[in-house]
Amino acid sequence: MKKFLIINADDFGMCHSMNKAIMDLFDMGLISSASLMITCPWVIEAVDFCKYKKVDIGLHLTFTSEWKNYKWGPVVKGKVKLSITDTYGHFFETVEELEKRAEEGDIEDEIKAQIELAFKYGLAVSHIDNHMGSLYGFYGRTFLPLVFKYCKKYNLPFRLPRYLKDNFPDFLSL
Repeated sequence: MKKFLIINADDFGMCHSMNKAIMDLFDMGLISSASLMITCPWVIEAVDFCKYKKVDIGLHLTFTSEWKNYKWGPVVKGKVKLSITDTYGHFFETVEELEKRAEEGDIEDEIKAQIELAFKYGLAVSHIDNHMGSLYGFYGRTFLPLVFKYCKKYNLPFRLPRYLKDNFPDFLSL
């Protein structure tokens, strides 16, 4: 069986400096793909680059906003109170807080909204993965079955870190 090396850069769309670094890495041929945070403020710059350069772009499902003074929130529309946001409408800073407070329906709505927004932007999404592992279940509550449901629906592979495959083989049966 042939093996391929895929070098993926996370957090595309988070901020201009991250975008610049990832765009330069693509232009130099040092990475083969990137994962886009569709919820972040600089996503349009990243989307424009992806469409112009026709690069492999994954969707970095985002449910946390870890920076103290730089925030983002959900893209789902039409809900007044979401269990996945803080008082100000931003995602929680930690995975633990998300797992404690999130309602499954809000997670599912946001997964679907993030995927559909990527398609609406005209992106040819190559894969899905997850920012900070917020949906993996590090604190006992996994949302991976919901993710896999949408991966199957849209025929997209999910990039699962090796340590999860090796240490949590039950994920593979979800």
